[in-house]
Amino acid sequence: MTESPEKKNVIKNLDPSDFALTMSKPKKLIRFRKKASIRLECENDLDQLFEAEKERQGFEHKWNKFLSSNPYNSKIYSKKKNHLSYTSEQLIPRKKTTDLPYC
Repeated sequence: MTESPEKKNVIKNLDPSDFALTMSKPKKLIRFRKKASIRLECENDLDQLFEAEKERQGFEHKWNKFLSSNPYNSKIYSKKKNHLSYTSEQLIPRKKTTDLPYC
């Protein structure tokens, strides 16, 4: 079975950039990866977290005050451009075991 010449031309004339929006992966609000047995490295996309410009400006205005409010804040949280990074702990294990807890 052969394709019609019209169909071949349509396929040849497609520009991949026309499909860039549909082919791209959706941005995630929160991403994380495991660093140790219970430690997670987390990252929030601030553009998605604050959809309104006024909300984002309020966050930026309070950022330095937040960092200085506790000596550990600057060790746990960092901000680079549109990303808020921090460490966290996963207290609920992903694997279930039959081991009895140590008491």
